Amino acid sequence: MGSWQAARFRESVGTLPYQLYVPDSLLAEKFPLVLFLHGAADSGTDNGQQMSVPESHLFVLPKNQAKYPCFFLAPQAPQGEPGGDGTWSGLDWAASNSTQRATPTAPMLLTLDLLRDLKRRFPAIDDKRIYVTGISMGGFGTWDAITREPETFAAAIPICGGGDPATVSRIASLPIWAWHDSGDNVISVNRTRQMVAALRAAGGEPLYTETSQYGHRAWRAAYKHAALLPWLFAHKRS
Repeated sequence: MGSWQAARFRESVGTLPYQLYVPDSLLAEKFPLVLFLHGAADSGTDNGQQMSVPESHLFVLPKNQAKYPCFFLAPQAPQGEPGGDGTWSGLDWAASNSTQRATPTAPMLLTLDLLRDLKRRFPAIDDKRIYVTGISMGGFGTWDAITREPETFAAAIPICGGGDPATVSRIASLPIWAWHDSGDNVISVNRTRQMVAALRAAGGEPLYTETSQYGHRAWRAAYKHAALLPWLFAHKRS
């Protein structure tokens, strides 16, 4: 089994609490890293609440680590208000559409810088296999992260999120599997539909699964889908 590290990453723009799972046998090989971005309800500074969604733990379950060993990174954003500066994207998820901010929010900037710092501190991290997934506010964060730094990620799984369709030309070649539920009463399913349609118009080939029985919790379907982990870990940046 691997081990957990709880720490805080500090820069001039602020402090980012995070939980990091480090797999065993670091000297034996290089491992991918999965970045998980939590939803609004798990915002804060306690450095624990971001782990409250049990379905997101699939990446560190012993049976999955045995087959797909990886680092797992779960940072925590301080705020959960729509459009807030302390969220992952700073976008209003209650709106029907959004324009990406010119610069990332402090939590997103810290997260992207933390990834670079971890790659320096852990040579066992394979920088060609960095993946990102997020739910709700974190789904917005996933779209924001990959459109800001498409060269960082090998694949992405945004769940019940959304973003700015005008940015997707940057990620047309990135493997993406998006999820949303048609009955979501918190974030409109149209937010994901817009992103997927824009990607396809830009020449992308994203996967899109739209459920109909999970409401705002489409991650319950996504994170238990038998094909999700094989799909994710099959991708590697060239």
